[in-house]
This record gives sequence, C-alpha cells and structure tokens, in this order.
Amino acid sequence: MNCADNAQRRSGKRNPATAPLSPTSEAVGAQRAGEWLPDARRQLTVAILQRLNAADEHADVMGDILTLVRDFTGFTSVAIRLRDGDEFPYYVTDGFPRGFVERENALCEPPSLGAPVRGASETPALACLCGRVLSRNPGEVRSCFTENGSFWTNNAADLATVAGLFTRSSCLDAGFQSIALIPLSAQRQVVGLLQLADTRANRLDRDGVAFLEGIGPAIGIALTRKHAQAALRESEERYRAMFDRIPAGVIVYRPERGGKEFVIADLNRAAEQMDHLEKAKVVGRKVLEVLPGLERSGLLGVFRRVLTTGQPESHPESFYQDDRISGWRGAMVYRLPSGELVCVCTDETQRRQAENEKRKLEVQLRQGQKLESLGVLAGGMAHDFNNLLMGILGNADLAMESLPVFSEARTNIQDIGTTAKRAAELCRQMLAYSGQGQFQIRPTDLNELVREMARLLEFSIRKGVVLCYDLADNLPAVSADATQVRQVVMNLITNASDAIGSRSGRVQLSTGITKCDREFLRRTYLQEDLPPGQYVYLQVADNGCGMDEETRERLFDPFFTTKTKGRGLGLSAVLGIIRGHRGAIEIWSEPGKGSMFRVLLPALDGAVSATEEVRTPDVTGWRGSGTVLLADDEETVRVVGERMLQKLGFTVVTAVDGRAAIEQFAARAAEIRCVILDLTMPHVDGREALEAILKVSPDVPVIVASGYSEEALSEAETRRVAGFLRKPYHFADLAAAVRDALSR
Repeated sequence: MNCADNAQRRSGKRNPATAPLSPTSEAVGAQRAGEWLPDARRQLTVAILQRLNAADEHADVMGDILTLVRDFTGFTSVAIRLRDGDEFPYYVTDGFPRGFVERENALCEPPSLGAPVRGASETPALACLCGRVLSRNPGEVRSCFTENGSFWTNNAADLATVAGLFTRSSCLDAGFQSIALIPLSAQRQVVGLLQLADTRANRLDRDGVAFLEGIGPAIGIALTRKHAQAALRESEERYRAMFDRIPAGVIVYRPERGGKEFVIADLNRAAEQMDHLEKAKVVGRKVLEVLPGLERSGLLGVFRRVLTTGQPESHPESFYQDDRISGWRGAMVYRLPSGELVCVCTDETQRRQAENEKRKLEVQLRQGQKLESLGVLAGGMAHDFNNLLMGILGNADLAMESLPVFSEARTNIQDIGTTAKRAAELCRQMLAYSGQGQFQIRPTDLNELVREMARLLEFSIRKGVVLCYDLADNLPAVSADATQVRQVVMNLITNASDAIGSRSGRVQLSTGITKCDREFLRRTYLQEDLPPGQYVYLQVADNGCGMDEETRERLFDPFFTTKTKGRGLGLSAVLGIIRGHRGAIEIWSEPGKGSMFRVLLPALDGAVSATEEVRTPDVTGWRGSGTVLLADDEETVRVVGERMLQKLGFTVVTAVDGRAAIEQFAARAAEIRCVILDLTMPHVDGREALEAILKVSPDVPVIVASGYSEEALSEAETRRVAGFLRKPYHFADLAAAVRDALSR
C-alpha cells in the first residue's frame, strides 16, 4: 500500500483509549496553538507514549499517533516521513491529497548517472522545505527556523518570493498557509519528520511549535526502537526460516553442571525428521533421555571438548543406534557466544547404502566379466578337446567294428572308449559353464524331477546327513533340459553334503514360486537383463561349514575347489546350465552357519505335457550308398569321419572349411546325396556354407555337427537342416543321423 493509500486508510481513525482528547468538530475549527491547554498537552503526551509502547504493528502505531496529533492540533493535514536509506518517503499521512503525496514522496534531487545528487558532505541533496529541515540547512530564512531546527509559518504565501525556499510549489498550489515541519531525532540523528499543514492562516505560535518539538524526540526514539524491533523480528524470522530449511539436522544444546549434562534447547525440522523427534516434547529434556545412543557413539566427548576449548570439531561418521532409530551419522559441533553448543548432523545412511550397493554392483560386474572371459576360454577349450576326442572315440569305434568278437584287444579298446567318454563329459561340463551346453528344452516339472531323483540323491550324500524335502504344491512348469537340471540338483546336493563333512547335519531341498522384480534379479548371479515376473525356484540349504567372502567370490571359477579330490567344475557347470536356461542363482553363506543356493527359472503358463523319450534307433547292419560331402576344419575329424562313412558304404568328399565345401558342392551337386557341415570353421563358417549349398540345391539333406548345443542354431536354421550331430559322436550316432536324413 502506498502513502496515499495509507492516508486514506488512516483518515478518521480513532483510538478508543484516546478518544476523550479529541475536540469536537466545531472546536477544531476554532482551536489555535495558543489555545492548547496544559492538561490537554499532558494527556496528548501520555496518549502518544502509550501508543509508542504498544506491541502493535509499527505502521498502525504511527497511524494512531498521527490521528492524535491531527485531532489535538486541528490541522487539516498531517504526515510522518521516515528515513529509508538516503530518502525520507512518507510513512503515514492523514488529510494530504493523493496527488500531493505522490509528487512530494521523494525528496532527493533527480539522480545523475544513476545516483542521487550529493552535496559537499557527500550527503544526498534533499529538495524543498522538508529537505532543508531534514538536512538542518535553514539557508537565508533562519527567522522561520527554531533553534532546534524546526520550520514553521502562519502565512506561506508571504514566503513565496524567497529564493530557494519553495523549490517545489506543491504546498503553495495546495493552498497551505500554516505549515510546521518538526524533525524527529534519536541519538543525535534525524530519523524522520512530523509535517503539519493547513489552508488556514495563523494556526501556530512559537509556544505551540516548542510543544510539538517536545514530543518529537519521543516519537523519534520510538520510531528507532520500533524499527529495531521490526528488524530484530525480521532477523529472527529469517534465522528461523533458514534454521528450519537447512537440510542437515541442527540441534542446540545447553550445557548444565559444568558440561556433565546437556539439555536440548532447540532443533530444526530436519533434526525432527532424522531422529523421529517432536520438538514440543524434547526441548528442555536431557540429551541422554532423548538420544541415549550418543554416549556410545562418542559424540558427548566431542561436546565436552568443544565446550572447553571453544574450537569447532567434526565427529567422524559413526553408527548411531537406540531403541527407536539407527543409522550412520556425521556431525560438526560449534560453541555459540552464549555458551550453548550447536550440533549439525547429516544422515549418511542412504549414502553408505548406495556406496555399499555400488561396491556390490562393481563386484558383480567384475564377476560377470570374469565369468564371461572364462566362459569363452572354457568353450574354446571344450570345442578343441571335442575335436581331439572325436579322433579317439571314432577310431576306437572303427577298431571295435573291425575286431572279432572274441579278440583280446577289444577290452583295451573299450577302456580307451570309456576314458574318452569321461573326457567328453568334462568337455560337456566346460561347455555347460560357458552357457553353450547341449540342451533338450522341454516343459519340465521340477517336483517330479526331484521325486525321480530321490533314491539316487539318498545314495549320493554322506552318512549322518539327513536329506529333507519341502516341495511346493501346484508348481508351474519351467522350460528346461531335464538332464541338465538333474546335474544341477546332483551337484548342489553333493556340495551341501560335503560342506557338512563327517559330522551330522541336515540338507533341505525345497521348491516354490516367487515373484521377482528387476531390483531383486539385479542382486543375483547372472543378472543379465532378466525380465521381472514369476520364477520357479529350486533351493538347496545346509547347516555345514559355510563360506567366507573370498571363497564366494571364486565360487564359480572353473577348476577352483576347496575339496581335496574335487576338479572344480561342478558349480561352474551349474552356473553355465542356469545361464543357458536364462535363469539366475541367489546365494547366501556365512562361515559356520551354512549355505543356501537358490536356482531361479522363469515359470511357464499351463501344465506340463507328457514328452516322448528320445531313443537312438538301432542301425545294426544298415548300409548306404552314394556320395557324402564332409566339411570340417579339423583333420582328425575329417579322417575319422571319412573312415566311418566309408564303413557305411558311402563315397566321401572332404572339405577343409566352408569355402571349400561350397566349391566342392557346386562342382558335384548332382552326385552328392548328403552334406555334413561343422558349424565352426574359418573363412566361411557352417551357417554361410549352409545358405550357399541350399541355394544351389534346396532339397539336399544337410547335417550340422558341433561340439556346442543345438541351441546355437536359430529356429529357422533348425527347420532347414536334416539333423544335428553332437561332437564327439560315435559310429552309431553318425549312421543314425545319415540314415534319418536320407529317409526324409
């Protein structure tokens, strides 16, 4: 609200406490300064002092005083100017026209280059009569000024011709005749101006002006005090707003008994929220009654040192805990000039949790990268070993086919074959670890699978170990290779039994279904962007020796084992099998408390349908004819494969890679009845060769051979091939694959 609005608002306002002082309208019209009676003057002074000491708003008090002065003096227009920086704008007015107030509000001379015009003393040059009084510069008209610096006149028109007096004509234009300008001072500083004006002449005398000068200092002092109080309130409000909006928790403590005890004097909102406190209930209480955990955290020791030395001290992050709250806290303690202590606390719990989570993710990332690298290595080694074993098993099979039934050499060759099969099993485990194992994926009921294995599992555990089952009802099916899942179950059960050792113990095998969100899956092993949803779990828990952190970090590394006779491939194979099934593994273990392995597989909708058992057909005595193209980059595989095919009655054309296979087929397409392609070859691999060969002759049967899983082929490629041979394959496997391909 501007000064003119103030004037309108204040006009006619009366304070009930001072109403008896106000003369009637008729009296106001006749009353002059000489008629201001002593009793009335005393009553006015008392009334003004009472209003000045009131606790009301500053502007309201000044407005009431202005009304008292106007009613007492009978002047038509009164106002108070108040210092505001270099200016003295109107603070409250009563009776002055709005236009007058707006024109005369600013007293500083028009600015030059953005700053007010200043005199020789560097004080702003103030305009017109008000400016002279406020500047204590009477100039050439000292006769109109009192010794105390007030200006007054009963006929302003007579002074209109005095040069430099009325630099503005507003008072004259408004028709004011009687004018009094009383400076308001406090501590020898002019803080404002009491301005009286009336269109009637002869309203003043020297005694009346002296009376107004007498009440001026009281008003000036009150103005200063009110301003100071307002500034203090504003400062307190600003402090309180800052105090309550600081994100850190701030608690003010008052020391008692020489620092042996501390009482809560104040706290901000952040501290209330952080420590779950209510300010109204804790202020004035001893700190250990409210926060008993401070003694254990060591913070009270910091309080006592800061109280003694006066030096701020930080308290390292520590874990605070009591019956209500717990968490990591950081603190800084200061001593105020009053002797009180300020403790600024930060809640570091979320940051600590985030850092721990980040470290876990980094460990998981490193673990994932390590597993991926080892998987590539294991897969490559298994592929190469399979090719070598192909030569051993193939030649052993050919030798067995050539030897008489009663030959003594057959026993030795059978031993060679048995040993080679064990080596092939190791290769399969390595491929399983790399996620490239050979899977026959079908809907599988884990409960039924476990029940089928129950007797075998009982024989696989140590004496003194009890195997318990907790199988959930109505368990959904999973899409899995039953043989591979059996290997997972067997490895986990035998590991759990071995962890218990020679003492008595318990292993529990459980199944169930759980809903997994992305956050949960992210904390598991193999969290390779698995979709959230329903997962069937198979859990094996034991009360054995447990594992430390170092063991857990290397748990799935190939060839890492804590057993004296272990090969270190069991859990590696488990990890690879679960990876191949797009599943995850959750692990918990502590030294001396046992371990828990939970395998998670995506749940399928619907019941498990019966599946036919896959049987290898009998190929005894079967022989073929015609030409077969055999492409493989390993010479051993080509030689053994060629001999096997020749044994079956075929003419064999070999190729060292995919490019040679394409060239050979293009040259002899009319006579080639069947093609056997290795999936992984240099220059041009089996996939590219398959495309090129089928483009030349779409009907020729093509068999793909690989040490990797059939899952390595896409669904479209699987439909286009006539068969799949897993390396290392036997003579009977090759014969069955070729026979079935030719009969399609």
